[in-house]
Amino acid sequence: MEIEILSTGRVIERLIVVAFAGISIILGYKLFLKGVITPQSGSFKFSEVSVDLTKVGPGIFFSLFGTIILYSAHSHNLTYAPHKSGETIENPIISYFSSNNLEYVKALSTSIEVLSEHIEQNTPSQDKQRMIASRDELTAARKQLMLSNFNEHYERYLADFDNSVINPNNFSEQTHLTFQKIEKLMNPR
Repeated sequence: MEIEILSTGRVIERLIVVAFAGISIILGYKLFLKGVITPQSGSFKFSEVSVDLTKVGPGIFFSLFGTIILYSAHSHNLTYAPHKSGETIENPIISYFSSNNLEYVKALSTSIEVLSEHIEQNTPSQDKQRMIASRDELTAARKQLMLSNFNEHYERYLADFDNSVINPNNFSEQTHLTFQKIEKLMNPR
């Protein structure tokens, strides 16, 4: 039932994005054809790539804006990973993050560590409360990403990682490798 609602909502969202981006592109093209004002210029820089537009009308920028909206809206997939506990499905994981993008987890883990260090220092209580709330939000986001990538392996890691270090013979080689991969993500520094 949830997957049907999720799928329908995603289809509606995609149609709305495509409609608005398409309208922006079409109106930009019409504005370009009209040549409302004198030609303009602009430049855009994306990391190492630089784009310079010269002697173009405002319609080009309008169309470019629509194209960027369309691309950015479709660059992230929606993933649905049911979290299985025994035979029942509990708390399905719904995420806009790509299931193979674990760089977010490293960034969240580093942020959580930095916040934890600052919380331990002598900070005013109001700031400390905000930091604790921020750390809790980041921890919840990290947990969602970890569950969407590792499912039950992440929960097993939380429960058994210390035991796997103390008694390594009780766990398979594959489990050790998975735990090491999760550990690197949880403690990147």
